[in-house]
Amino acid sequence: MTGGAGYVGSHCAKALRRAAHGVVILDNLSAGHREAALGAPLIEGDVRDVDTVRRALRDSGATAVMHFAAFLDVAGSARDPAGYYRNNVVGALNAPTTLFR
Repeated sequence: MTGGAGYVGSHCAKALRRAAHGVVILDNLSAGHREAALGAPLIEGDVRDVDTVRRALRDSGATAVMHFAAFLDVAGSARDPAGYYRNNVVGALNAPTTLFR
């Protein structure tokens, strides 16, 4: 799960773990918090780094990806639209593209 140390991602991870699913979190902690992983394995890395995503998927044995690593500040997106595009669009494509190659 990308962004699993943020608010929404950590709640999703918690629900998945309660339902007995394995969860591994990939988060760069730019907006998330290590403590929010609540004991789930946490890989500190950026969703835009394909090598990190590929390694995390391979090492975790993931069979599915949930993406919560999006930037969400409207004012920030107006100041840096290219950065938001790279993170929110390209980053979202990295994990499933890497997983299913």
